[in-house]
Amino acid sequence: MSGTVAVESRHIIGAGTAKRILDADVFYIILYYAIYALAVASLFVTLGGDAPLPFQPIDTTPNWASWFDIYITFPVMSGFCLYAFRGTAMRRLAFPMALFFPIYLIGYSYLNVFSYSYIPLLYAGVFSSSLIVPVILLFLVPALPLAGSLITMDSFRHGCRPETRFSGRMYFIIMLAAAFTLSAVEIILRYMQSSSMYVNLSDVGYTMQAGGTMLLHGGNPYVSPLPPWNGLMSLAAGPLTFVFTAPMGVFPVVLAAHLSTLIFTILLALGLYYLVGAVLPDYRVAATAFFFSLPIMVYEFMAVPIIHFMVAACIVWSLYFFVSGRKAVASFIALIGTGVMLIPAALMVPYIWQTRGRERLYVSLIFFVPLAVALYFGRSLFNLLNIDGYLSLSGLIGFYYGFVISQGLADALRWIPVSVFLVWFFYASARSHNGFQVLRTSAIFYLMLPFMFGDFGAFYYIWEYVLVLPAFLSYAGAGMKNGSGRS
Repeated sequence: MSGTVAVESRHIIGAGTAKRILDADVFYIILYYAIYALAVASLFVTLGGDAPLPFQPIDTTPNWASWFDIYITFPVMSGFCLYAFRGTAMRRLAFPMALFFPIYLIGYSYLNVFSYSYIPLLYAGVFSSSLIVPVILLFLVPALPLAGSLITMDSFRHGCRPETRFSGRMYFIIMLAAAFTLSAVEIILRYMQSSSMYVNLSDVGYTMQAGGTMLLHGGNPYVSPLPPWNGLMSLAAGPLTFVFTAPMGVFPVVLAAHLSTLIFTILLALGLYYLVGAVLPDYRVAATAFFFSLPIMVYEFMAVPIIHFMVAACIVWSLYFFVSGRKAVASFIALIGTGVMLIPAALMVPYIWQTRGRERLYVSLIFFVPLAVALYFGRSLFNLLNIDGYLSLSGLIGFYYGFVISQGLADALRWIPVSVFLVWFFYASARSHNGFQVLRTSAIFYLMLPFMFGDFGAFYYIWEYVLVLPAFLSYAGAGMKNGSGRS
């Protein structure tokens, strides 16, 4: 009997020790750097002599992420972000956001360039031992952001007032300064080492600013090919995109793109600051600094995807006015965002469900009437049927089906998760009874939306993750306003 008790005691002690380790913040910091080092090492295993080396010219980067990002920006800023919070917020927010998304960008920039060339062989049923590593990477790289988003989304169930490691604002101000400094250093390095536009900034940023410059000089960005790829622009970029970038068209395109991005980054930061202030004022600086210090965001400053900063700014400002009770203004800001990119239009689903009577009428009229008028009078300016990028809801999950079943059946099955997700969105919107619940529903929607498109672009992080901390904090904010627990 005593032996049995001793064994049970050792099991209890062992379980308790394991729990203490898993609950220890330092465990996650060590785990992060171990996984990150493994991800970087995989570049050398897969790419061999083509793997990125420190201090080589940045213009040798096969795709996006440079050696500066891999060896300096990502590990430094991830460390800042991981050390900012303790406990639940550190494990459920900082860890997945600081780990999965930089590794995804590295994989997208390097490993996919190698492994995606094997897709035709896989569909043809050709497989050998030499394909094992590429196929593993092919499946893991797209799955990383999905895993990170699901873990982050699950954190909403544990929403609370997070514990920061340092009192006051100084740590977060230093963290934010480090983020912008590293971004500025990489921008300067890219200018010094290469004259190529595609190395100096993203093609998305260049195209959006080139369209604004064309509009400033009397041209129509929808009928003339836009650089750098000299293709016709679809309504995936709405006309207000070019209206908002036109003022900077007096400068050279590359400089203008950086200046336009800076302006909308500031607008986005202010919107996030005020939105968090409406939820839980004590965390305005911490939440804003954390978002802009995420390693992936430091990369975004350098890559200047202007349109995505515009969209995210419209989303946070619209939700700020909605949570603050100015719902007609929220509808108007959502309308402006829809004129940039269709993404903010989704806010109208919870807005309409949550409002009642005359207020619902105002919210609907403010959004739909100007939109209908603009589409009617603008039909001669652009092709309304050219909406590539809006209705390609093929689903990232459906990406995997084609490897095990016929392509026709895969095309049908991939709509199942999309349909389930959209049904959930309408159901959750109908059950939203206050601004905080609208905020959480919107945050989950934007977290999962990119995976419905089947192509999870790195730039989606801007509007996908800007609502994560406000939604997480909304539980504590509701409790503070109600005087009792969660709403």
